[in-house]
Amino acid sequence: MNPYIITWVTLIPVRGIVTKKDAQIISGLRPVFPKLPEISFHNATKEKAIEKINSLRGKLSKKYIGVIYTDKQFGMRKFGQPVGTILTSKQKAESFEIK
Repeated sequence: MNPYIITWVTLIPVRGIVTKKDAQIISGLRPVFPKLPEISFHNATKEKAIEKINSLRGKLSKKYIGVIYTDKQFGMRKFGQPVGTILTSKQKAESFEIK
């Protein structure tokens, strides 16, 4: 398992918190934590992450800002730390909106 190939996606609501319905659509599971400020999921490659993102388009009830980053970066993130602190300037520039 290569930490530079495994890819994480974090979706941050433009306003408020992640809805329970959206959390279930994104993760496929009932949310355990009721008030999520963001939701993250991982994929084996960046291409698979993009496929998952495209499959979510039009299914979410809120607008989200999304970022894609590596498993290595995910491991460097401290609990409660904003995701932006571990991103490169290129990753920040490649952020996207999804609804």
